[in-house]
Amino acid sequence: MFKRLLNLGFAKQTESHISKPEGEYAGCYFVNGRLIIHTVSKTTAGIALAENPTIVPIGDRQAIGSAVLQALSVSGTNTTDAIGGISQFAPFLKAAGVRSYKAFMTDAICLDIEKRDNNFTISRWENEGARNGFAPSSERPCELTDPTIDLLGAYILYALGLTNCEAVLAAMGGIDPTATLPPRNRSDIS
Repeated sequence: MFKRLLNLGFAKQTESHISKPEGEYAGCYFVNGRLIIHTVSKTTAGIALAENPTIVPIGDRQAIGSAVLQALSVSGTNTTDAIGGISQFAPFLKAAGVRSYKAFMTDAICLDIEKRDNNFTISRWENEGARNGFAPSSERPCELTDPTIDLLGAYILYALGLTNCEAVLAAMGGIDPTATLPPRNRSDIS
């Protein structure tokens, strides 16, 4: 997607992002035992802004898939420039049930979700702490074409490491997903 420089809640646009065609973007955090889905919008200054955090029940794949689709559907609609600062990230701290960015980053797991037409790409980011934010992971992104809501929710949980591939297989109706699952979890495929 684009380089995530998540420092107090927003990412700076990079040259590689400028040349990419427009898509719909959302993000997901698992922090402090909570699953938070959010929208990613681009401001008039070209800054990708994470906003509208929503807490979603972890065990409900349908709710997760629906929340992701909702976040994607409203992405890209923010045209005002962000002011930045801690106030920009305050809704995320509240959703996570923590009081500081440092506490948020203690155990946060981050995913970016990109949708172009009916193709979804789910990318995991490495947590490098409060000082450095998130960095791109070396893991291959998950790719889905026209998934059901249940399958999208299952893949989100799988990419976060909160479920095994059996849940994804169940959501796919028993189809072997080895071609698209990230290599880090292929050992749990029988």
